[in-house]
Amino acid sequence: MESRSGSVPRRAVAPVWPFADTRPLAVETASEVAQTGALTASVFDAYRASVKVPGACPHPTRLVESAAMAAATAPPCAYRPTLPEHLVSRGLLSDAQLETVCRAGAAHTERLPGTGEEAGRRQGFFVGDGTGMGKA
Repeated sequence: MESRSGSVPRRAVAPVWPFADTRPLAVETASEVAQTGALTASVFDAYRASVKVPGACPHPTRLVESAAMAAATAPPCAYRPTLPEHLVSRGLLSDAQLETVCRAGAAHTERLPGTGEEAGRRQGFFVGDGTGMGKA
């Protein structure tokens, strides 16, 4: 697309791979996880991340999870993804999306039991998030 003067408009310069700001992210266990572990009369509860990345922005839309999932305590996650810092600082990935990255990375570092002396396959991770989560 050309502007009136005939020149091509300039776009903001996007970071180019390899990113200079790539480093392992700090990951913390959330202090506020599942409430009491008791089911309530509600069908859905507000989603509360169990893994926190300091400086992460909240998800841009309201997220909920089933009351049954909210009553369960997620296992600890110490995996530290190596990502460009601007993905966190600019809010390109939300706190909920970063939790998914951490949990998927942790799952992929594990191996399933093998047969005999054969090593097992790498563990997988299923994303069952609904509309509005940003799975793309």
